[in-house]
Amino acid sequence: MFVVEVPAAVEKWMKDLQQPLLVSHYPVIHVDSCGAPLPEVGIVEPTTKQQAFFFKNVHLTLLAVYFLLTNCSGDLDDALEAFANGILKPHCACYQVTTRDANISGVFNLTIKGSSCKFEVKNFTSKSFTGQFLEGQSFPIGTTVESLTADLQDRTELEESIERQISFWNRHGGYDCLGWVRRGNVRDQGVDQPGPTQRNEAVHYVASKDLIHHISQLVPSKPVNNLSAEEKKELEELKIDLKNRSNKKRKPTA
Repeated sequence: MFVVEVPAAVEKWMKDLQQPLLVSHYPVIHVDSCGAPLPEVGIVEPTTKQQAFFFKNVHLTLLAVYFLLTNCSGDLDDALEAFANGILKPHCACYQVTTRDANISGVFNLTIKGSSCKFEVKNFTSKSFTGQFLEGQSFPIGTTVESLTADLQDRTELEESIERQISFWNRHGGYDCLGWVRRGNVRDQGVDQPGPTQRNEAVHYVASKDLIHHISQLVPSKPVNNLSAEEKKELEELKIDLKNRSNKKRKPTA
């Protein structure tokens, strides 16, 4: 089965390509969930198998945020997993002929806490999550990382706006968190390992004590359309308007 979650987005970003999205002898059917609620899926311990998880109504705490120019020229992979072991990846497998928006993403360090989970996520990148904080859901064409962060007051306003919007959603149902984990293996330090000349000897591994949570999607649990008129107005006032930011009158610093 092949499911296109957001066919309009796929059509938008693939329409200029000459090759087909996929070749299949069977029809591709758009599956609409019709808003059916998904059950929570927790993490089963202990296991070394890859597992998906889904936590509902979690609260976020922003530990740190900065912005970077990603190596992703398209939107099909959302600039997810831009870092590997804390190091920015040099390239992205996402293929795009033309660039229709700024290749910028926020890099977030977050604490995620729900009724059945609590963990920290470092170097989380996602264009769609970053866009939730912006007027128009994306960076204007021509935006650079330097234009976002060169001025201390501008950078402080960005961070404070993101914190206020996270606080808003924490008060209005929290976030739905989708992702995956897989406990890796590390060299066993409690046994003698083969030396460099012992090529036929097996290296001894044990399960790592650290479990890294990989986030695939973070979205507000409550749809924007379900907010009241007052709540929508409050949220819009918290959005970051980059197009008009330079024209707004600066508040004097104390």
